[in-house]
Amino acid sequence: MHVKGIVKISSKEDTAQLVRNMSAKYAADLLEKHDIMSPEIIDKLSGAIIGLSIEISEIQAKFKRGQHSKIDDQQACPTYYRTVSTTMPCN
Repeated sequence: MHVKGIVKISSKEDTAQLVRNMSAKYAADLLEKHDIMSPEIIDKLSGAIIGLSIEISEIQAKFKRGQHSKIDDQQACPTYYRTVSTTMPCN
């Protein structure tokens, strides 16, 4: 899969807020321990992290057949994917 788009680098303040948000979600118990996750430590962590966002403009995907599959299974794939693509559009 390839994804194309415009990358925007986050400011230091936005990155620090992102670290706080993710810490609250994934390590909430650490935030309660101010000796472990003090504001100073969060500032140090955010200084070592480059925050970014990507505005996606294009996604390119490719179906791949398993090279180790049985030949009958490999040959059936194109028919299957044509059926799926007409019954389940990607947009």
